[in-house]
Amino acid sequence: MFDELKRLIENDLAREASDLLDDMIENDEMVDKGYLLEILLKTKNPSLRNSIAFALSDLGVEEVVEPIITLLKSPETLGNRGSLLSALEPFNYVKHAELLVDYFLNGNYEVSRRSYSLLEPILGQITGKDKEKFAGKIEEKIENLEIELDFLKDTLELFESQ
Repeated sequence: MFDELKRLIENDLAREASDLLDDMIENDEMVDKGYLLEILLKTKNPSLRNSIAFALSDLGVEEVVEPIITLLKSPETLGNRGSLLSALEPFNYVKHAELLVDYFLNGNYEVSRRSYSLLEPILGQITGKDKEKFAGKIEEKIENLEIELDFLKDTLELFESQ
């Protein structure tokens, strides 16, 4: 089955490859984890990338953490980061807490909420110094939002006074 998976990937049949990979994981078929890690970083197809990330996550392949972090930082994955974040859940990603805080503060709705859900269980592992740093980032974001809110209120008054 793994040869068939490789053939599907090589022929850019992402949906079929994703379905086959899901079946292989479900049926405990043998997969080449090194090959999947390589394709995870190479593929331009978000659906295939997400399927591979989840497959490696389901298999407990701790080595997937750094490639996922690399992908999360890539502009190529903008708009497709929520699933990659979810694939990190079973692993030790505490050293990437700052990235998660940044995504919590600046990501779209899904990325922000998934980042928060990843931060919550590791709070006890984050150093006091880092917690202070992250709190500072959150306070700065709140201040910026307050400025934006004041601007919006002023603009609203302009329209209401006309």
